[in-house]
Amino acid sequence: YDGCTMKIFDCDRLICECIRNENKMDRETYNKAIQGYVNDPQKSIANLIEYAKKRKILKKVTDRIGVWL
Repeated sequence: YDGCTMKIFDCDRLICECIRNENKMDRETYNKAIQGYVNDPQKSIANLIEYAKKRKILKKVTDRIGVWL
């Protein structure tokens, strides 16, 4: 996506990948992805936190997403 290759598993994992690769993404695309996730009624914060722990980006995820929740 926009020059950055990511595997898509579910929206929670995708957001973790976006946050992990935010420096490789266009800022506008990144912001749209975060806002889309925050506004998604089917999101699972528990899954997001679990993926973030496994990917070792929990602090980054809570800094980026935590302010919106």
